[in-house]
Amino acid sequence: ICNTKIKYKETIPSQTKYPALSPLLPANNRRASQARGTNIAMKPINPPVLSYSTAAPPVAVLIASRIGGVPLKRVPWPEQRGAATATLTFEDGTKLIGVQSILRFVARCSSESSNLYGADAFTSVMIDQWLDQSDALVNGASFNVICEMLSSFMASRSYFVGPRLTIADLALWERLTSSRQWDAVKDSPPFYHLKRWDELFQRDPRFVDIVTEVTVKGKRPCSHAKSNAATQDKQKRKQVGGSFDIDLEGASKGNVVTRFPPEPSGYLHIGHAKAALLNQYFARHYNGKLIIRFDDTNPSKEKDEFVDNILRDCEILGLKPDMVTYTSDSFEQILDMGTKLIQEGSMYIDDTPIDKMREERVNRIESAARTNSIETNLNLWQHMIDGDEKGLLCAARFRMDMQNDNGALRDPVAFRCNLIPHHRTGTKYKVYPTYDCACPFVDALEVRSSHNSHASPSTIFVESKPTEHCFRHPTSWVSHMRCGHLSTEIVKHSTVGSRNSWARARCTSGTILV
Repeated sequence: ICNTKIKYKETIPSQTKYPALSPLLPANNRRASQARGTNIAMKPINPPVLSYSTAAPPVAVLIASRIGGVPLKRVPWPEQRGAATATLTFEDGTKLIGVQSILRFVARCSSESSNLYGADAFTSVMIDQWLDQSDALVNGASFNVICEMLSSFMASRSYFVGPRLTIADLALWERLTSSRQWDAVKDSPPFYHLKRWDELFQRDPRFVDIVTEVTVKGKRPCSHAKSNAATQDKQKRKQVGGSFDIDLEGASKGNVVTRFPPEPSGYLHIGHAKAALLNQYFARHYNGKLIIRFDDTNPSKEKDEFVDNILRDCEILGLKPDMVTYTSDSFEQILDMGTKLIQEGSMYIDDTPIDKMREERVNRIESAARTNSIETNLNLWQHMIDGDEKGLLCAARFRMDMQNDNGALRDPVAFRCNLIPHHRTGTKYKVYPTYDCACPFVDALEVRSSHNSHASPSTIFVESKPTEHCFRHPTSWVSHMRCGHLSTEIVKHSTVGSRNSWARARCTSGTILV
């Protein structure tokens, strides 16, 4: 390149259009300027011509020329098909062929501030090494192996050479994003760091602008880069982020109670954050109340440590509950409710072994215990409450429909024995309600105690042929269970959890199920 004969003309620095090209001037021209004592930069009469196929534009070169301030006259070949090699042609007919050679030229001509070729000789050599190795990144059997090695190398780096973007990154990025094989494997765990590096560039406006431009003018330059550019373009026309612009049908100000019901058996994750924030939003939007309730019905898994951490996380999320309650506070009333359900014939005690019970439910076979008398059930119920040897063999089950197509609705379990001390109540109780048994009952209690005036009938259910099962609180509050989803007529609008198959309900009265 240094021996290339190019015609230049002198110009005043302030009027220089292409000062970055001055390092390429023939040495005798620079010495002549210095001998005259003038600080005169030079520029070519015409910038080099970059010709390429629209089917495979040299995106890396285009980005480098923009970052480095190096002007190139683009001449795409619309009629050209296939992987035609990019060519840079100078005014005297001299040519540079291939992306790597053109990148080196552009980097050497770039402004010093861009540092596309590094700030010292060692960095430049490292960049040259990556440029040479980028040729190996092609589709085929070795592609995944090379990508895994690159990802491992990038585990603690943001760029391949040094702390800034260089043409090494540009060359590798173009090879990677032009590969359809990368689209297929990029989400795999071994390529995590390489994907992170890729996404760093996809968020850079300079990259997006170039990719979008060559995509509009020509063919598909690089697979997922084009898709990403199009996606970002759409996002510019849309509101950024999610929206809470949702209304609860039939809800009125002051008559909405929502609850966030974590089980203190572990730490919160991102899904809990969604549920918690939605509950708070609707409670505040309708001037209602937000309840954080710990559904502590399984002493085998629950600890005070989880309670403390959940409360701390809720505070970090900005949750400001009106009440913090525990299902265990209502154990006595829930057990009384269980007794009444047995007396009504709505619940029975089953001592069938677990494996056989599971098999019977799958095959829609009614348990022999289903025909027990109320007196027998009450006797077995007392054994469960005492937690004795006989009671440990039993489970209380709702009497529903063993022929229901939804297997979860075939006489689900309502109470089980557990002798492990509870983190709040100790060894006071030996029998505990399941989540789906306790949840609607405590809903009714807490909404009633919140002194809201919205205790009017409303039903939450799933689409199917519902089988109703009613159980009554001593004060005659009625709670309904249709298609197995336990809820309450007292709670007019409640954001509830869907932690198992028969709690996945769709509300027809404005209730939001999270």
